[in-house]
Amino acid sequence: MLSQANLLVRIARIKEMKGERSSKAISKAFSLLEKKKEKLPPEYLSFSTAILIPVLREQGKKEKAIKKLNEVVEFARTREKNKRMQLLLAEALATLADLEVEKDTEKSHSHYREASKIYEKYGLEDKVGEIAVNRSDIYLKEGEPENALELIYKIKEKVKSKRVKAALLKNEIETLKREGKEKEVERAHSELQKIREEIRE
Repeated sequence: MLSQANLLVRIARIKEMKGERSSKAISKAFSLLEKKKEKLPPEYLSFSTAILIPVLREQGKKEKAIKKLNEVVEFARTREKNKRMQLLLAEALATLADLEVEKDTEKSHSHYREASKIYEKYGLEDKVGEIAVNRSDIYLKEGEPENALELIYKIKEKVKSKRVKAALLKNEIETLKREGKEKEVERAHSELQKIREEIRE
């Protein structure tokens, strides 16, 4: 069953390279995995989040993607809580939060928080930082700069990825500008410039 699903995924990707539609092959692969999800929970979660949902988004089927991902998340919450399954759940939650942000920011924040807790548990600060970038974006759009700053300062020094730290600093600068903290803006600009130079090296 899994090998058949994997074969369909490969066929779908080859079709994509040729510029052909691959949604039928992906849908068929998902149907096969869904029937065996009790025996293959990691494969079911991984396929749903990494392959099926992006296809639905590209097709403009956002509501269907949200509904399907909610089902996937609820399924994952009832499975064995080993590291692999927990990290797949975190990925699904973060993806669901991305999808829901325009419709319901409270739900989006809730899913992001749950994903962050899982990543924190396993010491994946860069993943927590990526979520903080997205959540601070939401706070900025909602006119809540103090919440954005609190979130950024909580994780910024723990992040190892220069790319993630640069994204956090960009949001920090935007937030500080809105609050009229010019000296802090200069300090953050200096930090960002230094990181960008390190990235280029």
